[in-house]
Amino acid sequence: MSTADHPHSTNLAGKIVVPSADMLAIVRHAAAPDSPPDELAPYVIDVVGPDGRRDWYLTDDAVAFAGADVPNAFWQWRADWERTWTLDPASSLHRLWLAGLELAPERPNSTLEHLLTESSVVDTTRIFLASSLADLAVEIAQLRDLIRTRDRLGFGFVDVSPGRQRVGLARAWSTQAGPELMAVDESLAVEMRPESGLVVHAESETLSNVDEVTFTRQAVIVRTPNEEAAFDFERARPLGWLMPGVAAWRVRQIPEVIAWARSFAAFDECLPQAAALGAELRLTTKYPFFGPSSANLTT
Repeated sequence: MSTADHPHSTNLAGKIVVPSADMLAIVRHAAAPDSPPDELAPYVIDVVGPDGRRDWYLTDDAVAFAGADVPNAFWQWRADWERTWTLDPASSLHRLWLAGLELAPERPNSTLEHLLTESSVVDTTRIFLASSLADLAVEIAQLRDLIRTRDRLGFGFVDVSPGRQRVGLARAWSTQAGPELMAVDESLAVEMRPESGLVVHAESETLSNVDEVTFTRQAVIVRTPNEEAAFDFERARPLGWLMPGVAAWRVRQIPEVIAWARSFAAFDECLPQAAALGAELRLTTKYPFFGPSSANLTT
């Protein structure tokens, strides 16, 4: 293999690449309350958001020091004034934007363009007024139909962890725009390629068309249709970053439109709801629910 084909060529030496963060679509349907429930009071702080409105965040030590019921109770309480939908990763939505440019180039300044441009899929927040959401819903439905009609294939990641029954794909990837480095550290790189699916590069070894990854007690097993390799956990960290909390997963070809199924389904719900409420839509990669540690708070 030439160095040009290998992510561990000198231009990536020492670099760390982590998987793209999920995008969140957030709709606030009521004002935040003036005070928290008694059981949450030790674990939340009152903050003022960038829009000047009151909000409540969990302190970042709530997960470490509170019981598992506290984050769940916080989410249920937060639903009283705000609802959040998890979309696909930011890099995936950027590929959706590129698909839109290719399939519908006559609409370069549409609301959808504003939604999916590269500047909206980095660590920033983009606001969409309620008056724009009906048009946005139509544009997204049209783009979904165009993607379905062109009938390309993408790749889906299926969680097959023992004892777990998960509905739908854990992750998906479109071939739009070519290869993508998904996760990299000093010893291993994980890449997606249109022609060979999931590719794992480790020093001088490359495994293409990976169809299964399994985390056992002893090692991480990577399988292709023709070979199998075992990596210790330290070397295989990027594989864990790609699918956190998943003990075993498979990669399969899927219709490309399914690569954005999670986002399309979320938009089908959040856009009509926000429009009906006259509420704005917030699109962000910033997870808004963790503030400073309570140990650092002053009274």
